[in-house]
Amino acid sequence: MFATIYHFVYYLTGLQLPFLKVVNTFGFFVALSIGAAYWAIKQEFDRKTVQGVFPKVSMENNQGKPMAKSEYVINGLMSFIFGYKILYLLVEASSNSGFSPPEHVFTTEGNWLLGLGVMGWSVWSTWKKDKEQRAMPRVDELVQMPAGALMGSVTMVALASGFLGAKLFHLVENWEVFMRGLEEEGVLGMMMTQGGWTFYGGLICGGAGVLLYSRSQGLPWKSVLDAGGPGMMLSYGIGRFGCHFSGDGDWGIANLSPNPGLPDWAWAYKYPNNVLGREAGPDMEYIPGSLDEYAYQLSTPVYPTPLYEALMAMGLFAILWFWGRKQAWKPGRLFAMYMIFAGLERFVIELIREHGDSLYRLGTMVFSQAQMISLVLILVGSVGFIVLGKKGIGGKVAAILLLGLGMMGDVGAQTKIVLPEAPTVSKLGDGKNPPDTLVVEDFQRMDPILITTSMDEDKKQAYLTLKRRVKKTLPYAKMAALKMKAMEDKLNTITDKKAKKKYIKECEASLKEMYMDQLKNLTIGEGQVLMKLLHRETGKTSWAIMKNYRGTGEALFWQAFGSIYGHDLKVEYDPIIDYQIENIIRVEHLE
Repeated sequence: MFATIYHFVYYLTGLQLPFLKVVNTFGFFVALSIGAAYWAIKQEFDRKTVQGVFPKVSMENNQGKPMAKSEYVINGLMSFIFGYKILYLLVEASSNSGFSPPEHVFTTEGNWLLGLGVMGWSVWSTWKKDKEQRAMPRVDELVQMPAGALMGSVTMVALASGFLGAKLFHLVENWEVFMRGLEEEGVLGMMMTQGGWTFYGGLICGGAGVLLYSRSQGLPWKSVLDAGGPGMMLSYGIGRFGCHFSGDGDWGIANLSPNPGLPDWAWAYKYPNNVLGREAGPDMEYIPGSLDEYAYQLSTPVYPTPLYEALMAMGLFAILWFWGRKQAWKPGRLFAMYMIFAGLERFVIELIREHGDSLYRLGTMVFSQAQMISLVLILVGSVGFIVLGKKGIGGKVAAILLLGLGMMGDVGAQTKIVLPEAPTVSKLGDGKNPPDTLVVEDFQRMDPILITTSMDEDKKQAYLTLKRRVKKTLPYAKMAALKMKAMEDKLNTITDKKAKKKYIKECEASLKEMYMDQLKNLTIGEGQVLMKLLHRETGKTSWAIMKNYRGTGEALFWQAFGSIYGHDLKVEYDPIIDYQIENIIRVEHLE
């Protein structure tokens, strides 16, 4: 095994380059995994921009403009750290054979001369670039770029939140060790230790950070997940190669079974010269004749589980990349497949992986944190994959929401939202058939809008699709408004609370029997239109009705549940913003 890149290069070439001891083998592979994920996700961001799934992003053209002072500060600070610490470690490792860089990474040791020298050079380079930039003709414009232009910021967010999550999950998983270390080193010391990273912590927190950032940039979150799935699998596989080649302790349980004909490193391996083998331990033995500072190996051979995981991850990445992302699936389904793959792979490997003390017990069952999270991933991924593959699922959710809201009363007076006066509608055509062109004009808030003929084919088809959705769902919204008013009148005559609840349940049961079969076959798009039309006809959003009738807790639940399928209970109908829907209702005489 190779604790640092120095050992890796020496093994392959026989060259002794002491300054390479600064580069930890595991850290090197982590850097490679980040680069691989960056490449794969950027490819997907750009591809989805071309497909129209992601909007283009506006980037400011800095030509002719002075650099911000913050750039001088950031470049200077980062350069100082590089010179003060990194170059110091390189110089010491090259000149002192007994110097071990990993022991000095998280210390205040460094070289002030190198730090100030590199910082000075960096500030001068920034000033030179700033001078050249300001000398160019000033251009005040925003440049439209593919969504991949955001990858620099996405990567920084993922690294910061992912590393924090990986460390926190490890500390929770090894709580007793954490508490002992807390007394000796304090919180900051425990957070800054070299080892102790949990993959699922990085995945969950890193993913959450990226989703929050992507949402702030207007990117659809389910498509963002799809774009990240293959890259995350690739990154994980490369990272696991780093675990294997460094021997960082993520190996399997003891394997004394007969070798079926595989090399020892692929079946039962002692991980010689591993990164943990700097001193004797209860599970370590000295390698006879070794003069290396990492002179120990495991006393009992184990399953090389990091190698197995790396190979499985690379195979699963190939499936996601070369097959999965080319499928015409609904947004979110590819990531659901990633979740299934990631959960299955980790759950299986945990059966032969060393857990140490990080085990949980529930009655007679013993399981690891990773196994518990793996099962959740498999379950959620399977449900998502199946649900997102069903055409009518949007309608089922809309039906649950609409019938769950009850189309019922006791929510206050129902007042239809105030609509503007009917806009001027000019019909163009021969008068015998439905006009090909509709010009809708609202002189107060709307410019003349050419509805169909001036549209390209895609926009025309989108308009016709919206027309079908409105004609199909408006009757349900109107029925809901009438039913709510009738129920409110009835409830006003009932004084007993139990009698009110009984009446409402009877109405819900009747409504479900009458309309569930029809509503559940609505598509997601039809369900979204239905939510808007419900607000149009009642004057209240689905959120307000649910909150008033069943409480904030249940409203939050349905909001979260509906958002999975593209529904927003808080969505409002605006006859100006939704002018096409309003135009369809009036021209088609649906009132």
